[in-house]
Amino acid sequence: MTFFYPDVSNHNAGLVIQPGTVAVCAKASEGVDYRDPTYPGFRSQVSKVGGLFMAYHWTWCANIAAEAYNAFGMVGPDTPMMWDVENTSRLQSVSGILALTDAYRKLGGLVTLCYLPRWYWQRMGSPDLRPLRDAGLRLVSSNYTSYADGGVGWDTYGGWAPYVWQYTDRQPYGGKLVDFNACQDSFANFAATVTRGLFTGGSTDMSEEQIPFNTERLANGAETWGRAMVTGEDPAHYMGGVGKGSPATAPNVLHEKLDALKDQVASVGGLSDTDRTLIKDLTDAVNALNSRLASP
Repeated sequence: MTFFYPDVSNHNAGLVIQPGTVAVCAKASEGVDYRDPTYPGFRSQVSKVGGLFMAYHWTWCANIAAEAYNAFGMVGPDTPMMWDVENTSRLQSVSGILALTDAYRKLGGLVTLCYLPRWYWQRMGSPDLRPLRDAGLRLVSSNYTSYADGGVGWDTYGGWAPYVWQYTDRQPYGGKLVDFNACQDSFANFAATVTRGLFTGGSTDMSEEQIPFNTERLANGAETWGRAMVTGEDPAHYMGGVGKGSPATAPNVLHEKLDALKDQVASVGGLSDTDRTLIKDLTDAVNALNSRLASP
């Protein structure tokens, strides 16, 4: 059941994502202003091989609002985010990561993983990490050694059991040495967990309890895009799959997601009144956006 995947960044510039790669996590941003120039290329490559694409953000937690905005501006609403918590220049805290998580989600972002190595947890003073778990994050540990199903990378710390173990920074891959991760869950469950059911590249049918969450997230996406129109910002980078400079296609992306959601709902076998209201609100929002674009 264990599967493996790389994470990449500007340190791996020129790397070719290999066919058959099921997932990749790429550095998107750091702090309040840095954006990794290799991120768009890796995102495109992963799409071509049909893998699950995830982003990660190196945390500073000095200016929470600005940092959340920088990360969300690069990643958008539907790409799963992982916090990279290992900053030795500014010691991080559980409260800071919680605040960043809350701010990022309020923008419409999807963050479900938190890379926080044991050595860094000890440097933080070995705090209780369960509040991060309770906030809906899954722990990614690191311990660079030989991989084993019962290896040290799976050991619990801070009251939190790792969901993913980054077990090496020197895995041969695509002619380079790359960070590699292991997860003992099935890939289908992993994809459903980190995307909240929005990944369509694998077998990730939504369970009934996920439907309200996804409909609400899509509605928030429509609201975010509309707000960008009002403020004059380029909304293209907010919507996954929309190229910068072509904001007029954003409602089409929302339409596609709405149609996919309706199909998933149909396969589950029913809608609650809340679900119906959320889907209707999203449909109305998309139609309103289309009308605004059609107006002179």
